[in-house]
Formats: sequence, C-alpha cells, structure tokens
Amino acid sequence: MTIFWHTLDTRQAVLNVRNSGEAQNDVSMLCNWRGGTTEPTAMEVDIQRTELRVEAILKYGVITALMMSTAIGIYANTPQVIQTGKRVHNGAIYLFKTFTCLTVISGTYVTVLFTLLGIYSETALGSGLDAEFASFFQETRRMRQFGFNSFLVSLASFMVSFLISVFLDTHGQFRMVLLIPATALVVASAFSVAHVIQLATNSIFSKKEA
Repeated sequence: MTIFWHTLDTRQAVLNVRNSGEAQNDVSMLCNWRGGTTEPTAMEVDIQRTELRVEAILKYGVITALMMSTAIGIYANTPQVIQTGKRVHNGAIYLFKTFTCLTVISGTYVTVLFTLLGIYSETALGSGLDAEFASFFQETRRMRQFGFNSFLVSLASFMVSFLISVFLDTHGQFRMVLLIPATALVVASAFSVAHVIQLATNSIFSKKEA
C-alpha cells in the first residue's frame, strides 16, 4: 500500500512539473505573439501606461458629449423671441445662437475624433500590433492637437452661451443680480482652466516632447 501511494505521489509530481512547464511556455508564446519580451512584467507596465494614455484621450470625448448635451438643453429652454425695437435683446439672441452652434459643431468634432482614436488604438493594442499603433499614434498627433483646440473652443463657447442664456431668461434688476456673479464665476473658471493647462504644458508635455 505504501508503494502504491508513493507511486501516485510521484505521478502527481511529474504532472505538476509538466503543467508548470506548459504554463511557462504558454506565457512565453503569448508574450512573443504580443510582440513583446518573454518577461511579462516589463511588457505589462508598458501596456498599462499606453492604455492609460488611450483612456485619457477617450475622456475628452465623454466630457465634450456631456457639455453638448447641456448646451442643447439650455438652448431648448431659453426664450428666443425677436422683439421690435430692442436691439440689445435681439443681438443677444443672435449671439446665443452663434455660440451654441460653435459649441455643438466643435464638440461633435471632438467627440467623434477622440472616440475614433480611442477605438482604433485599443483595437491595435488588443491585436498585438504595437508597431502599427506607434505609427498610428504618431501620424495622428496634429489631429489630437487640433482636437484639443476644438475642445477649448467648445468649452469657451459653452460658457459664453450660458451667460447669454442667463441674460435672455431674466428681466429687471434680478438680471444684473444674477448675471454679475455668474460672469465672475465663468471668468474665474476660465483663468483656472488656463492655469492648469499651462502647468501641464510646462511640467508634462514639454518633458515628454524633449
């Protein structure tokens, strides 16, 4: 009986060694098929960082889509009746339409552009096309820059259209009581966003390009 159990233990040990070797071979095969090294740790760090960049790109589209949805809602609920003899009121209506249009058009471009960039980048990474992804990411660099500028245009247009909406939707003394602090908050927000962008440019993107 002792010999029988010893034989079973020996066979189990052999199977464990074989399974371990096959698992190691599978890992090596997957790493080589992925286009990386046979050391998965170093490869995983690189892939994780790349995926973080792709996720950051996708967030531009998500933020812009939410902003467009809000802009369309404000547009639908803001009174826009042209009144004879009221040039300031009528001019505000035309400006409101113009800035809302800029918000939607530039926002649509940003949403579609960064969504497509994210989808194609994840497709390339998921298919193991590392070199193709690097080439694609480099070739679309100017598009990403233009998309970011369009994001800023959409953001600025949204802020201005919101202020004009407040002007059109209120009357009398309450209009100024509400419009002055709203304008101050929008201006302060604009300076804060510009400061964050400048910090990111100096501390992150300048070093990355260098």
